[in-house]
Formats: sequence, C-alpha cells, structure tokens
Amino acid sequence: MITRFISVLVRRNKERKSYKKLLKFVEGVMREIDEIPKNSFAADVVMVVRMDDIGDYILSRNLLPTIKNAEKFRGQKIVYVGNSIYKDLAEVLDKDYIDSFIWVDQKLFHEDASYRKKLFKELRNRAPSTVIELERTPNVNYGDLIVHAAHAPVRYGSANYYQQDLLNELSNSFYSHIFERDWNLTHEFVFNQAYVNWICDTSTHLDKPSIDIGKLPIIKSEYPYILCVIGSSKKSKNWPLGHWVQLLKKLSQIFDGKIMLIGGAREIAFSKKIIDQNISPNIISIVGKTTLMEAFAWIKKARLMVSNDTFAIHAGVAMDGPPTVVMANGESAFRFSELSTYSSKYRVVYSSVYGKRLPNMKPKDRWFLSLPSVDMATITVDSVFKNCQELFRIESGEQGG
Repeated sequence: MITRFISVLVRRNKERKSYKKLLKFVEGVMREIDEIPKNSFAADVVMVVRMDDIGDYILSRNLLPTIKNAEKFRGQKIVYVGNSIYKDLAEVLDKDYIDSFIWVDQKLFHEDASYRKKLFKELRNRAPSTVIELERTPNVNYGDLIVHAAHAPVRYGSANYYQQDLLNELSNSFYSHIFERDWNLTHEFVFNQAYVNWICDTSTHLDKPSIDIGKLPIIKSEYPYILCVIGSSKKSKNWPLGHWVQLLKKLSQIFDGKIMLIGGAREIAFSKKIIDQNISPNIISIVGKTTLMEAFAWIKKARLMVSNDTFAIHAGVAMDGPPTVVMANGESAFRFSELSTYSSKYRVVYSSVYGKRLPNMKPKDRWFLSLPSVDMATITVDSVFKNCQELFRIESGEQGG
C-alpha cells in the first residue's frame, strides 16, 4: 500500500511538471510555425492526421474508405500524416484509400527543431483545403501542432478531454469545426464511426474492426504455439517479470507445443531474463526479430494469445484471431481494452485496485483514471492461468469437434 501511495505521488508530481513543460514547448513550436511561409491552399487536397499508436490506428483505419468516398470529398486527394511506428502496416493495408503518406518520427518531432522545420514546410507545400485530426484526444504538443502547421482553412477536430480546462481550450482553438465532447463511456471504435460520419455527412456502420489477412506475410510454423506479448507502450501496462515466469511454467505443463515470446526492441532484455530462467526448451523468443506485419501474422496463427494491454489485442480481434487473455490495469479500459463485444474468445483480467474502485466510479472519473505500474502486480498468475485454461479448452473442443 505504501509503495503504491508513493508511486501515485511521484506520478502526479511528474504530471504537474510536464504540464508546464508542455505549454512552453507548444509556445516555442508555434513561433517556429509562424516563420514558415504560408501557401495558397489547394482545393483538391484533404489531409488526415493521426499521430497516436498502432492500436489506435487499427480501431480507426476501417473508416478511411468512408473519407475517401464521401461525396463532400469526392475527387480530392487524401494525404495521410501518421506516426511512423505503423508505417509498414498502413502502406500495405490502406494504400487503396490514401494517395500519399507523410510519416512523422515522434521522438525527432519533440527533440529536433530542424526536423520539425522540414516537416512543417512539407505540410505547407501540400496546401490542403481541409485537415481532419482523427484522434479523439489529440496531444496539444503533437497532433494539434501538425494541424496548425498545415494551415488549412477547414480543420475538423474532436473537443479534447484534458483535465485542465486551459489545455482543452488551447487544443480546441486549432480547429474551425469541433465535434462535441461528451462523457459517455463509448468504445473508441464506436466513437470513430460517429466522428467520421459527422465529418463526412455519412452513415457508415461497422460491426467490428477488420484486417485483410490476405495481405499479411506467410509465416511457416511446424508446431502449434501459444503467443505471449510481453511488452506495451507504457510501463504502467506491463505485467511483472516474476508473474510472467510463473505463468509460463504453468502453461508449459499443460501445452505440448511451443510458447513464443514476442515484442519489440524495448523488450529484448526483458525476454532474455525470462529465457534465462530455463523454464522449458519449448519457450522461444522472437522478441525484436519480427516486422510489424510479421507480428500480425504470428498473432493470427496462434492457438492462444496472452498479452499486456497493447496493440496486439486490437490486431487479434480485427483478424478474428486466437482466443486472447489480456492483463490490463484499467486505464481507459472502456475506450480500448474492453473488446468482448467484438470477440467471444476474449477475456480481460484487471488489476484488483481497478476492480474495487469501478463500482463507485462515475463515468467522468473513468476518463481521468491514472494508475501506477505497481497495480499490475495485483493481477494474479492464477487468475490469468484460469482464463487461459477456459479459452484453451473451448478452442480445443471446437477444433476437435
């Protein structure tokens, strides 16, 4: 309890400091943008901006055809400005709906003024007449600034959800058309449809996110495998090492195939610590060894997936992939990790802190819920293993039946 209290205090202090730092950064970058020459806009260019992570992109990408084919944008070129982290994925899956891509390195954007200047000039040279910021909660120090730099006369955005009213006012000021904010606990996939329909004057309805698996690379596996996704985009969403080790011991006792560890370069050291435990020769690490497209192919073919709250869970649901057990701390759960509506083979195990607080939380409270990394340790190995067993039995029965 004391450890958690200290962790929460440290996190809140960091948030206060980052608030001042954020405003200073925005002010400086806006001065940089003001120095870029303004071009006349091109009436036939629509710029779509989405700067968040892979999972967010998966939950919105099925609406790109709606934008491309909307009557109000008919005949116009679509320029997509996105986070370079999912470049390889988007350029394969969505090239039919996007005329050209501009990819932004988030780290360089925030650290390199010369990089920003080059980017801002490219945005200005495209001279869009319309900019659409696709994010529900764009970062005022990232996506909002990119919209501002594009200098389009028509700018669509979603009213922001910062806790600080000043940041909401600042974010909203970058747009000429604002989609009204509400505090309903709407899943991101549902929100994206309502938002894009509002922009495009359309009535698109999608039952679930989807990915054309025919566009994935072919991977050859001579053995059935369980896939364990051991990383995530945030430290606060990572299940502890000791918990993974205990779970892998249990899984190796009931599963005759391989257990594959997958993740990005950030998880290489973490995966090595797991492998060094010598739990079983059937545990294999491909962490840091796959492209994003290959990772999706591995997800699709798994017999069971166990994952932190990360893009892999959205990819699995979108591909009608394997039975999936997710460990999640509860932050923004209603927006992202609650995916059982879209898959009957999906289970989430939340931190005990979140489970205790949830019954007494108002909808608005859930928007601002911020949980420390120590809460992930309250997700027990037994609870995750139990869900794995249940889903694995169901899947084995279906395949055998």
